[in-house]
Amino acid sequence: EELSANSDINKIFAISRDTQSKSPSDSLQWLKSDSSESSMARVTARIRQALADESLTLRYVIIAIGKLHDSDTGLSPEKQISDLSLVNLEDIFRVNCHLPLLWLKHFDQLMDRKKQTETAVLSARVGSISDNRLGGWYAYRSAKAALNMQLKTYSIELKRRFPLTRLMAFHPGTTDTDLSRPFQAKLPPEKLFSPSFSAKQLFEALSSPDDEPLLRYRDWNNQIIDW
Repeated sequence: EELSANSDINKIFAISRDTQSKSPSDSLQWLKSDSSESSMARVTARIRQALADESLTLRYVIIAIGKLHDSDTGLSPEKQISDLSLVNLEDIFRVNCHLPLLWLKHFDQLMDRKKQTETAVLSARVGSISDNRLGGWYAYRSAKAALNMQLKTYSIELKRRFPLTRLMAFHPGTTDTDLSRPFQAKLPPEKLFSPSFSAKQLFEALSSPDDEPLLRYRDWNNQIIDW
């Protein structure tokens, strides 16, 4: 919806596990993917063809994948080390760390060396090692920290191959979605953001000038987060 309101955007490709029956804009094409690598390849091939057919350039890549809990499997953030399980660790790392990087692998093939693509991946403040003062949430914290390292590594490659492209690890704040819903009870109302507000802040951060040439780690207020 935020992109649909931007008159400079000609085409929007939305990718999710399920497609929506009603799109907010005629410019939006909804694509379904189960996040297997074969599915990723099919989706990006369709986008590549559409970009070529309409002579369009990939301007934004937004990867908004994340998982914190799962009531069906009993997955919940760990309060202490005795709560850890290998199954939950692998699940959280797969969704929060491995899948975003694999999507970047496929979108990388759509970039143009002579054009700028603003790329953002949803990270989290709890992925900051230096900011960890409360402990707990072993899997989620570790997965986001690992994601940040992967983004750092990719940013160095980007500088060589696509020097105009910028990469951002973005912390959207506590947004009113299913991911945060079990943890909202003690949160002050002013600290709980609507999805539309978080989206607006994301694009403001992406469009702001910056002297960090490789990778930015920013929060919803465009403030630097320490690694």
